[in-house]
Amino acid sequence: MALTLGASVGNALTAGSGSTCTSNSGALGICASNGTTINGTDQSTTLGITWQGVDSQTQAYIPSLNGGSTAIENLNFKFSDSAPSGNGVIGKGTSSGSTLNIDVKKSQSVVVLIKGNQKGLQIGSTGTGTMTIDFGIGSDTARDFTLDLSDTSAGDFSYKGNLVVKAGKGYLDTGSSTFNGYFKKAFIGNITLERTESGNAGWAKNNFTFDSGIQGNISTKVGTNTITFNDGNLEGSISA
Repeated sequence: MALTLGASVGNALTAGSGSTCTSNSGALGICASNGTTINGTDQSTTLGITWQGVDSQTQAYIPSLNGGSTAIENLNFKFSDSAPSGNGVIGKGTSSGSTLNIDVKKSQSVVVLIKGNQKGLQIGSTGTGTMTIDFGIGSDTARDFTLDLSDTSAGDFSYKGNLVVKAGKGYLDTGSSTFNGYFKKAFIGNITLERTESGNAGWAKNNFTFDSGIQGNISTKVGTNTITFNDGNLEGSISA
């Protein structure tokens, strides 16, 4: 495991460069593709997500279930070798209570993009929920997940909630997982970078760029982790 602070960020497979995902609702967008660039259609509704505004001042949104009546407290993206519902790249999995599982096919090079579109993202009704990206343990295939909140235009934060990234089994750069996170305003919550259940995840990469710092803790347990502070700082602890 390697941890680098203050270095530049880069990787070969990233949806954050030249990719777009325009929201159907005026909020955030979720898109996926089996190529290196996404110019896609927002699939939030298909995945069972309704975006609810936090308030008019922050212009941040909460992913919700049941037409917006239930804030999602646990939002889970899981990569696996099996095709999701509808045989596409990404599809709605199971949901229970305030938990939503989203299935992502990983038997080909897949990229997933959450695009802020100038909006912030809050997980849970009070911002204490958790989003988990689980890159899975199946075939050695490149997988990329980009959380692009690099253009948040209002409010105090780009992301409020906890974030867990589970590095997936993979061999060398061509068969491993990469997470990219870009945050213009503050990140409020804790970040945990760990491995999935089994398999060698040593080649996994996690890249974070903060323009306004993070109010929370960072725990890194696997892979090569590059954390860049363009401004702001870490108001918490870091462990590796």
